[in-house]
Amino acid sequence: MGRVLRLGNFGVYVGDERGACHHGQHAHVKDRGRRIASVHLVTLETLAESEPIPRDVMDLIRDNQELLLQEWEALNS
Repeated sequence: MGRVLRLGNFGVYVGDERGACHHGQHAHVKDRGRRIASVHLVTLETLAESEPIPRDVMDLIRDNQELLLQEWEALNS
């Protein structure tokens, strides 16, 4: 799983999920390496969270949605 975006202590990661049963195209949000949430990359819906995603991190995800989707496709097609 590689980090695609970074903002302060937060990273947004996309991984190779082939063969795994997951929620489709998604990314993991981590705070200092600890996963706090997963976000569906098409709807931007939070799929699972242990902590709320900060607004500025969600803005970063929204602003880079196409990049994240491209990374997902590159790793999982």
